[in-house]
Amino acid sequence: MATCRKTLTAIFAVSFLAAFAPASAIEGDSALELLDGHTVRLVGHMETRTFFGPPGYGENPGSDSRETVPILFLENTLAEVVPQLAGTRFGDEITVHLILNEMPPMLQQDGPHCVALSGVLVPRLTGHHHTAVLIDVEELQRCTKQ
Repeated sequence: MATCRKTLTAIFAVSFLAAFAPASAIEGDSALELLDGHTVRLVGHMETRTFFGPPGYGENPGSDSRETVPILFLENTLAEVVPQLAGTRFGDEITVHLILNEMPPMLQQDGPHCVALSGVLVPRLTGHHHTAVLIDVEELQRCTKQ
């Protein structure tokens, strides 16, 4: 009986969220699916930025932790760099949160740093993601363009 109740609760929760989710959120996530895991190349200036973290993500500034993450600032919108994103909620984005296994030594000094990178774009999923679009970085190098 408890398993049945949990299943019904889960079905109701998913149905409720689907019914009230903004259409742009559904369309936007599928926009990144258009890329289908393909690697994209981005160039921009990387800086580390500090954001509020758990437990309240800024609701309780005195007690919330801080998260410092690498952010890529693009010179052009994502739609200009990745044409498949034109007309989607991600197309106008100019910041991308970098997902790195570890910060490369060349980028541990104060920035900004001009970087060229490649990786797979993914949408924000949790409060630990601080831009609408993230990139799971596969390759990163300094660029000569300043």
